[in-house]
Order: sequence, then structure tokens, then C-alpha cells
Amino acid sequence: MSIKEPDQSVWNRFWQRKNDMDKVYPSSPSVINTIKKNFKLEGLKVLEVGAGTGRDSAELARLGADVYVLDFAENSLKIVDSLRAKENLYNNLKLVRGDAFHAPEKRGVVLGRLAEADLDEIRDALRAERLHQRLG
Repeated sequence: MSIKEPDQSVWNRFWQRKNDMDKVYPSSPSVINTIKKNFKLEGLKVLEVGAGTGRDSAELARLGADVYVLDFAENSLKIVDSLRAKENLYNNLKLVRGDAFHAPEKRGVVLGRLAEADLDEIRDALRAERLHQRLG
């Protein structure tokens, strides 16, 4: 049996019905706290793949990170855009509509689904990034 991945229309319908961010799913402060503890946020480049509501990305942007949210669901990006406008985060919260499977990988960018990330995976990524920085 093969598993069919949801397509863009599925996610657009999902996010079209989600007007109240707090009712979608709770934000995970432990993810943000782990990132704050391990990175200097000012100027850090962050890519959130699968933007969802963008709450975690907005928090990182408020703390000085340069954040890009990537989602292929237009309705998700509309929610993030309204949060960006409300918080006046235009300078460091950028929206990118596209497919994560075709996103370019760039050095110096943290990749991950912040809202759904496993903390052990984040810690492993942090260790790998520190090693990468030491080895240059």
C-alpha cells in the first residue's frame, strides 16, 4: 500500500478553515527555548519549512533572526502575513511560496519544521552545525 502525500489543495482547504491560530495547535515554547539557548539570534538565518501559522517564526523574528517561512499552501502564508503585519515584522520575516522538496539548501540556514520538530533532532542539528562551523 502506498501513502499519498497531501497536495496543495488539501493544505489550502485546511488553512482556509483556521482563523484562530490558538485553536490550530499550541505553540511549543521548548523548541524556541532550545534555539534561543544554542544560537545567537541577531541576524541568524532561519528557514521554517511548512510555515503553518508562523507563530514560532514570528517569535524568532521578534528576537532578531532573519526568518524565511516556506509553504506551498497560499492560505497558510496569508495567516503568516497577517501576523507579520500585526507585529510589523516586514524587515525580518519573509514569506516564500514553494514546495519544500524543491527548496535550495544553503549553508548557514537552519532547516526544520519548528512546530513539529523533535527536540533530539534539533539538538543533533545544533551539534552538527557547531562541528561544521569549527571545521569550516
